[in-house]
Amino acid sequence: MPTLLDLPDLAMRHLMKKLNFDSICTLRKVNHGLRTFIDEEKRDFKFDKLHLLLENEMAVLTLSAGWESLVITYFKGDKKTCLVSKGGRDRPARTSYLKACCIDLEMLLKNQKSIFKSVTVLFRCTVFEDRIETKRGEKLLEKITKQFLTDIANVLQSRDVPIKTQHLEMHVMNHDQLMAVLPYLCPETLTNLNLKRSQQRSQDLELDEVLKTKQFKRLTAFKVSGFRTTVSVDNFSNLVFSDISLETVKVDDLLFLKEEFLKSKNVRDVSFSYKQLDDVNRFNELFGLPNVGGRHDDRIWKFDVPGENQNQKLSMVMANLLDLPDLAMSNVLGYLDLNAILTLRKVNRALRAFVDEEKSDFKINTLYISLKSDHVCLQVYIDEKDPIRVEYWGEGDTTSVSCRRKKIVNLDIMKTCANDLEIILKNQKSISKEIGVFFNFPENQRKSDNDEYEAELKQRTEPFLTDFETILGSRNHKIQTRLLRMDVIEQFQVMAVLPYLCPETLRVVHLKASSHVPGQTLEMDEIVKLEQWKRIQRFISQGFFITESYDHFAHLSKLDIYMDTMKTDELLLMKEKFFEKLIEKFLETASRKHTGRLIFLYLYFLRTPPVLYLFILQKFMASSTHKFVQIFYNEFVDEERLVEVFGPLMNGNERMTGRKEWEFDAADGQGKVMINVWGFHKTIHIMHKRPVSVDKFFITSFISYSFSLTLRKVNRALREFVDEKKPDYKIKTLHILLRPDKVRVSFYIDENDPIRVEYYGKVGDPTSVSCRRRKIVNIDVMKACTNDLEIILKNQKSISKEIGVFFYLQHYKKKSWNDEYDARLKQRTEPFLADFKRILGSRIHKIQTKLLRMDVIDQCQVMAVLSYLCPKTLRDMTLRVLRNVPGQTLEMDQIVKLEQWKRIQRFLSEGFRITVPLHHFAHLSSLNTYMETVSTDELFMLKEVSDYFFCGTVDFFLQRFVASSTPLCFNLKFEWFLNGQRLEEMFGRLLTREVKWEFDAADGQGKVKIIASGCESIKIEHVRSVSDE
Repeated sequence: MPTLLDLPDLAMRHLMKKLNFDSICTLRKVNHGLRTFIDEEKRDFKFDKLHLLLENEMAVLTLSAGWESLVITYFKGDKKTCLVSKGGRDRPARTSYLKACCIDLEMLLKNQKSIFKSVTVLFRCTVFEDRIETKRGEKLLEKITKQFLTDIANVLQSRDVPIKTQHLEMHVMNHDQLMAVLPYLCPETLTNLNLKRSQQRSQDLELDEVLKTKQFKRLTAFKVSGFRTTVSVDNFSNLVFSDISLETVKVDDLLFLKEEFLKSKNVRDVSFSYKQLDDVNRFNELFGLPNVGGRHDDRIWKFDVPGENQNQKLSMVMANLLDLPDLAMSNVLGYLDLNAILTLRKVNRALRAFVDEEKSDFKINTLYISLKSDHVCLQVYIDEKDPIRVEYWGEGDTTSVSCRRKKIVNLDIMKTCANDLEIILKNQKSISKEIGVFFNFPENQRKSDNDEYEAELKQRTEPFLTDFETILGSRNHKIQTRLLRMDVIEQFQVMAVLPYLCPETLRVVHLKASSHVPGQTLEMDEIVKLEQWKRIQRFISQGFFITESYDHFAHLSKLDIYMDTMKTDELLLMKEKFFEKLIEKFLETASRKHTGRLIFLYLYFLRTPPVLYLFILQKFMASSTHKFVQIFYNEFVDEERLVEVFGPLMNGNERMTGRKEWEFDAADGQGKVMINVWGFHKTIHIMHKRPVSVDKFFITSFISYSFSLTLRKVNRALREFVDEKKPDYKIKTLHILLRPDKVRVSFYIDENDPIRVEYYGKVGDPTSVSCRRRKIVNIDVMKACTNDLEIILKNQKSISKEIGVFFYLQHYKKKSWNDEYDARLKQRTEPFLADFKRILGSRIHKIQTKLLRMDVIDQCQVMAVLSYLCPKTLRDMTLRVLRNVPGQTLEMDQIVKLEQWKRIQRFLSEGFRITVPLHHFAHLSSLNTYMETVSTDELFMLKEVSDYFFCGTVDFFLQRFVASSTPLCFNLKFEWFLNGQRLEEMFGRLLTREVKWEFDAADGQGKVKIIASGCESIKIEHVRSVSDE
């Protein structure tokens, strides 16, 4: 099979001429042979603009040739991978995003022969609210750009001739970054150099090496923004245009520039700001007296050019906001809110032009515009908790604007409001949640006044909507919003706004009548032709009848309208279109892994032909999608014909319930179509229920826990399907409580809405299961509970906060009845724990939880659960005795051998004595328990362990305790204390009359304290001081 490499060179060269840069980049990565051939050809792509943006986690390369441009984005991935996006296609690459960008740049720059009009290299760091984070980002960016520019310098250095460009713009952090590029550019073509600061903090820029280059000496224009340099003014005498900030300016240097300017025949404009001016008193001596300036502090000198009918001007002007560098001004705008920017924009024309050029996106979430009889109100929600409210009150030919403070504007009220709206909406790029336009006028109650009312309303609203339409139409892109609300009289008011909203984002339209006069209608013939209308999902109208054909609403998922009449012919006409669009919409939704459709259709009309229901029924029976239609009606004509059309009723108690019910097989055999008619409520429900096997590919992503349990019990096929899907319910907390008469399972998926399932029944009898509704299951109570627990826990993957297993039986007061109580308790708990152990043991991975709480009698109950919990996540364990009988003990010899025990950090026991030695608890950071015996030697061991944890030894516990601010604290109660007389011998003299000792930790990090309270308890804690941390 011949390949591209088998083609003759001449044919390959002709093929290469037909390919663009993107295609050749792809072709070059096919194999070594093609890469070699492409590199030897040295193709010049003849781009005239190159724009490179480099950030901490991405790079963007933009190449332009005339009107065409190619944008390539490189996103940082995991480890040494990246994602390259170009031409709407994404592909992964097994290299860093910087390396991928360098490879493409190398192929472009290595063979570029034509002249670039401009080369732009920007290094941008993300600005955080936390200055420390911003500095870290800047340091990281500086490190990244150093290596990146080194690679680019190697590419430029390998060329036979320098890169030709007319203009170079760079965002730099220091002069080294500039020198990595500037020496490799052709000095004959480079005329303009523009440098900007890429960091937030101010700093100086060294230009000594830059001034020595051939490229600088040939420049005609040089601009530096955001930096101050220490070089002298005379270094810029060759420039025609400059804008620079200097540390120091000397009068002698200015005199030198003046003489150079007088000799030159070119028109020059050299501007520079300075921090310090030397010999300021010699100005008048060298330049004479200044002319009067435009402002009090401005000083201007003018000199005649010899032999020319023109003069030269030297001016000293006090700086204002406009003299700040663009970067500084951009940062200032970043800290201003909407109100401050509106005020700043009205200072003068220059500030207004700068603000407009910056194109600030105010990221408005919600915008409400309310036209009232005497004023206009704007409500802007940028932060939902702190809306901005602007009110405009007309006062003759002027307007009083109130937003936190009041001011007067010399424009009429509508023009003032429209000007501010233009600023707000002109550069809005983010997606708004809602835009609302409301007209709130005093309502004329009498219908005879309706014409007068509408005339007044139109007179008030038409000028505003004309201006609003002009503002929306002047934007480059349509406004993005999800919801449009409007008060309207006629269609034209909607058409002033709706066509200028983005159809890709608009989902809901809500129209409300401005006047509440019965019988009014809304024409929509122009609205329904718009692309925006065809894309919306929900439409709500209030206060008027819709006259358009019903087929214009078939694409909607929710509809709430008033319709004057419904015609049989119209329903038959839209018969095919309505449900075809619903099926198309379902298939589109299903392709995105969504489950079936839920369609609410609210029809309010006066007379309902029965053909409507027959038609809908036929379509439901022919459909393969889930549907639910709800219809409200005022009057049902010839209701007696329902039985004639649909057949006998399914339910026999129609007179008592007021409900008529029919069920039909769907035409394709997929499920049932059900029709319910409630005469009392004047409501009709039409539902299509399909078997789960049809939609099972989509369903498990959306089923809830309770629905999953119910679904699983329908039949074996559904049970196998749910089990195969292995849904993780992401349970945060699980509590199991066994009582004499019931079992309760409580779990929290959403902490604000717990799910509680209760199982009632005796052993051997059917079980009543209650979870929001009650049902009977033909198995005993324990089996019913453990079956559901198996479903819940079988596929749990996320980490739970807590698992609790509790047993509650009535306590016996007499100790002689203790054996009978234990027998009953074991009879109740052992079958459950055996099943629970089987469920946990059947999992592939151990259950992940942070806390285990249990009511126990003996060790075997703990072992039934603890062994199957993940040791990496378990941190806390609490054990509580089931019966309050003095002298109970808990054996823990098997528990302390488990990996789970060795990993926990905190242990709490209540109601019994622990018999294992104290050294098994030495790894804990918190202990609260009752010991059978405690000896002086064990206390000494704990004291040494506390020192050991902080002594600098490489150990897991050392790393945990030293890195944490949590103190080590043991609270021990004991039955017997052995060798108490040796306490002072082991720990030294008492600090106080109490039994208390204090020691320095081995690494000096705080104190280790031992406190004995009488002969009942001992507390051992390691206290770290704040200064040590």
